[in-house]
Amino acid sequence: MAGFSDRCLALYALAAAGKAEPAYHEQMYRQRDKLTPEDRAVLTMAIAESHGPSSMIAELLKPRHEKPLPEDDYFWSSSRDTAMRLLAWERCQPKSSNVEKLATELMNERVAGQWSTTQGNCWSLLALAEYFRHGEKPDTNITGTLAWNGRTEPVTLNAKSALDVVHFPLAKDGGGKPMPFVNPWKKRVFAEVLVESQPTSFVQPRQDRGYSIQRHYAKVEDDGTLRELKEPRIGDRVLVTLDITVHQPAHYVAVADPLPAIFEAVNPVFKSQETLAGHTLGLDWESSNHELRDDRALFFADDLNSGEYSIRYLARVRAAGTATAPSAKIEEMYHPERYGMTETVQLSSLPLK
Repeated sequence: MAGFSDRCLALYALAAAGKAEPAYHEQMYRQRDKLTPEDRAVLTMAIAESHGPSSMIAELLKPRHEKPLPEDDYFWSSSRDTAMRLLAWERCQPKSSNVEKLATELMNERVAGQWSTTQGNCWSLLALAEYFRHGEKPDTNITGTLAWNGRTEPVTLNAKSALDVVHFPLAKDGGGKPMPFVNPWKKRVFAEVLVESQPTSFVQPRQDRGYSIQRHYAKVEDDGTLRELKEPRIGDRVLVTLDITVHQPAHYVAVADPLPAIFEAVNPVFKSQETLAGHTLGLDWESSNHELRDDRALFFADDLNSGEYSIRYLARVRAAGTATAPSAKIEEMYHPERYGMTETVQLSSLPLK
């Protein structure tokens, strides 16, 4: 049986298509205390789209102190929640101060100019498109200045150019200094600050932000036995093992293991019966998909219980030299704040004898 979120979204889709189901609106309304804020927002839009009772709309729009999070919606995100509530207020009470509040909140939830997931991005763009179309009208001319660390740059926005980019060179002595924007006419401007720099070292430490992942390399001898990988030669086979610890049940997880430039992946199809010194090639989890590319190995799982897992695959030394193996990463795709990374490793290989 579909959860409350799916049912509310289905009711809204039917209402938007002109096939509203008022009886089901009533049924979901009676269970409103069990709905999350975004479920209430979507149900509100369904009722409004079908010109339902204003009393139901007003009740559903009321703010609640308790905000239950969905237990069965793996795609939920705070930005999607905010976007759906913004859409409901825009549709039902466009002149309310809550519209302005939610639009500002949604803009503040961006990370590097976007909302991290497909669901977050899609619903946020829909909500903000409605907001700018019917609510806030863009100003045709905005001028001002932006200053930082003793340097001042002009900022000009108009109907032809609604975006202006100002660059400041990064400086150590600028840390902690303010970046004031002088806006003489006090007009509304949305701004974003992006800080970019090159690391002084390519060596990165291991990280655990909800997942633990460790990577091991072993040389595969001709008889299938394994030994420590020290200075392999061109043509040698290498067993790559990724040991993963999942701290809590997870959904839609991706693992990416970049290969060092001196390696290439082999055996694009796993064979469960093939073993190397007792190690079965493949996955301890049920993989939804996997890809072995020229420069990386990718593994995906729709559902993972908490516990320990291992991924094993073969690589071959393709060139002589020294290269860095970038960090392998495991990430929950719809909750990218939960991830884990291995440390970087420097590897060397020798030419053929």
